[in-house]
Amino acid sequence: MLPAVTGDAYAIDRIATTYGVHHEAQEGSTVVGHLVIHTAMLMFVDRDRYLKLVLPFKGTAEDVADDLPYFFS
Repeated sequence: MLPAVTGDAYAIDRIATTYGVHHEAQEGSTVVGHLVIHTAMLMFVDRDRYLKLVLPFKGTAEDVADDLPYFFS
């Protein structure tokens, strides 16, 4: 599981499109320079790059633990 995706714009757009992730850059404060607005969910991808499980980001650790058997099945 990757905690985040990084790379050039083409690579990020390709991965975002593959997994249905929305993202857009917006102007930020003078401290950060810019903001990235993106889909907030946990996405479990297997070694063959198939999306196996999607969980809401606001889920609890118990929710994730309950759903992990679906990822490994």
